[in-house]
Amino acid sequence: MKTHIIAFFVYTVLSMICIPSYSSDGFLWKVTGNGIAAPSYILGTESTTSIDVAQKINGFHACWNSTSQVMTTCSIPLQETSDENQIMENLRKLGKHKESGTIFMDSITSYEKLYTPQQIAFLDGMITKYMPPLSKIRVVPFYLWSYFQEKEAVMDIDKAEKGKALPDVYHEMMNWMEIALERNAKLEGKSYLSLGNSQDELNAIAEADSLERSYFTVEEQAVIFYQQMRYKGLHPSSSTFDKSLKELYQKNDFELLNSLYTDDDQRLDSLDLPIALKTKLHRINDMKREIVTDNRSMKWLPAILSAIHQKPTLIAVDLKYLLGQNSLINLLRAKGYSVECVYKTSKSCRFGY
Repeated sequence: MKTHIIAFFVYTVLSMICIPSYSSDGFLWKVTGNGIAAPSYILGTESTTSIDVAQKINGFHACWNSTSQVMTTCSIPLQETSDENQIMENLRKLGKHKESGTIFMDSITSYEKLYTPQQIAFLDGMITKYMPPLSKIRVVPFYLWSYFQEKEAVMDIDKAEKGKALPDVYHEMMNWMEIALERNAKLEGKSYLSLGNSQDELNAIAEADSLERSYFTVEEQAVIFYQQMRYKGLHPSSSTFDKSLKELYQKNDFELLNSLYTDDDQRLDSLDLPIALKTKLHRINDMKREIVTDNRSMKWLPAILSAIHQKPTLIAVDLKYLLGQNSLINLLRAKGYSVECVYKTSKSCRFGY
């Protein structure tokens, strides 16, 4: 049970980074001009990657040492402890770990009625490792594909953490990028600012996740779920976007990032679905990005501008906020600031374009 709570907490964080966007090259950016007294910096983070990886980025230590203020997307003030009871209490307080995927039994409609016997046999063979068979599931008040992904992610994390002592798992979490940046800033006497809180993140995700339920009938959801699972069965080595993003950050491979977005679009296009459904799926992906990233980036901009005019600031935000038309980089440039890569490789710095 303890590892399951840990796993669900990790999944909750992972779910905040799984909305794909546009191609880019770079993790660390310098903000100058427009009357600010000293440069500030933007660090693109990956929520569950160790701070050790960020500290290996060329120029990171110089940027850290030249700033007196740190800003992250949300405060996650976990306290170091090896006491298992205290660890569980810390996580419960922080995440209020109640699973969102509780099956809602509806006596009227069963998913089983929406498929042929052959389709049911195939789907049950794919899903029963993670969730009940279709005969046990009635129409649920959330998107079935998202529910399956949640269950799969939690089980994968459970498996990865199996055999590890709870304090060791907790210590790993304490070294996740934004958690460690907040802690290190306070330890070194730097000012610390938060752009929001974890509930803001969860609210945005919940709004985005509701789109499929609003735009697709139960019958359409059933068709989409079957085709998603068919693709998964034909491509067992395919990885989710968030898993691949974590790998990308550790490899420092920007070309891999570019291919992830292409691969995700190609996967959607390869599903055996009517054109109208594919078009709606693409549109929903765009709407999700707008809800989870674009809207929040624009909401944060006034606080960021205030911070960088007060003190040289290191702004740590998930990579997704540095991507796309309304990225923080583009928003700052539109306000007259210069935003450039701190360290240029042989590849061009295209973040924000």
